[in-house]
Amino acid sequence: MVSKMFRPAVMLFALLGVCASTATAQNQLDPELERAFLERPFIALGYVANAPEQLAGVGLIVTHPAIRRWGAYVNFKWSPDSPKNRSNYDPTMTSIDVENEFGDEYVSFDIVWTSINVAVARTLMPQLTVYAGAGRAHSEGFDQFFDEEQERGEQGYYWVTHPEDEKTEVNYFVGAFLRAGRYFAFQIGLESAPKGFTVGGSVVLPF
Repeated sequence: MVSKMFRPAVMLFALLGVCASTATAQNQLDPELERAFLERPFIALGYVANAPEQLAGVGLIVTHPAIRRWGAYVNFKWSPDSPKNRSNYDPTMTSIDVENEFGDEYVSFDIVWTSINVAVARTLMPQLTVYAGAGRAHSEGFDQFFDEEQERGEQGYYWVTHPEDEKTEVNYFVGAFLRAGRYFAFQIGLESAPKGFTVGGSVVLPF
């Protein structure tokens, strides 16, 4: 148990170390511009993904100097290529039905995720804002089969739901936004459900 917790902790500290060193290296702003960054709210809206499972998403972060540069971060992410959206998906059956009734050849499987997450955020320096939080992650499983008689699916290939893979988990996540100039910030982090790396890019709104 300790070893399972130790590895993510090491990765977290390494991640934050990279963030801090990168921000420090970039922190060659004019003093007046640097002060302006800290005296104004940090509001960024943009694309976010949890690679490799959730490659689509949107996030919003807000911190404000009136509350000592504390704030909140929210995002919504999903797997864009779900078998449910394919023309050879059959919603009338599950993989259990296929195995019990038809005995078709198993081909492959896929698991898709949808999550919504909320975090506490704080701007530590003009170019560095960090966050930590939790959310709800829901997964659905799908199996692909092949019907030799080609009576089902497209040319015999079709997808059905695998009900045993459906579950809901708590997603714990941490990360950081690094500003790259006035109007852009890129994002990196770690997530637990599904396990992966947060990556993204956001437009810093001029408030």
